[in-house]
Amino acid sequence: MSRSRPAVAALAVLFGALTLIGGCQSSDPAPPVADDGGAGGPGGSGGSGDSGGSGGNAMPPSDAKYDGPAFTVDVLQMESFPVQYAVNYEVTVNSGGWKLIKDREMFEGGVLTVWLTLEAPGKGEIVTMALETLEGRFAAGTTKVERVEIHVKRTRRGEDNTSAAHRLAARWPTERQRCVSDRLSVSAPTASPDAVQIHSESFLTVEGPRLLANFLGMASV
Repeated sequence: MSRSRPAVAALAVLFGALTLIGGCQSSDPAPPVADDGGAGGPGGSGGSGDSGGSGGNAMPPSDAKYDGPAFTVDVLQMESFPVQYAVNYEVTVNSGGWKLIKDREMFEGGVLTVWLTLEAPGKGEIVTMALETLEGRFAAGTTKVERVEIHVKRTRRGEDNTSAAHRLAARWPTERQRCVSDRLSVSAPTASPDAVQIHSESFLTVEGPRLLANFLGMASV
């Protein structure tokens, strides 16, 4: 059974999009599973502290892999004139005395590096099963944020944490985001596209072939 030209072209477009995304393998810090804390333990509830500021010498990184709760990073572009930028970072932890302390932050050339301490509750302190989000924010002003790195040191309150070191816990953009962005920029057509359609309903529904045929006709494919 032969396929119509629009349907074949549509399948080719879909396959190309899936190949594009599937070819990007990420080596970013994997989201770890929360544990019950410790000098290397994950987080829970608690307040946010700030014991550092912008600038200063960078803290030496550790080659060891971060094994605490997953941090997420978002870069925000404000609807203002002139445009201003901000960075939000957060971690979800079990409630019960956890603290997220900012040790230092450095912003140079559009690159923000933040060093944090995630402090676990001491022995005997109550930790619940409820979850809480600890977060921090950096205002970059009118300087565009190109990259963010979050380094975290895990400690336990009341214990000797002198051997604890900061480890890379999150970055923005992630390697996968950079890979997809680079591939799209290389494969982007010279003319502005009318639309991008990679949903399954493109050809798996009754009206799917007609939808794609109309689009391909508009695009003169």
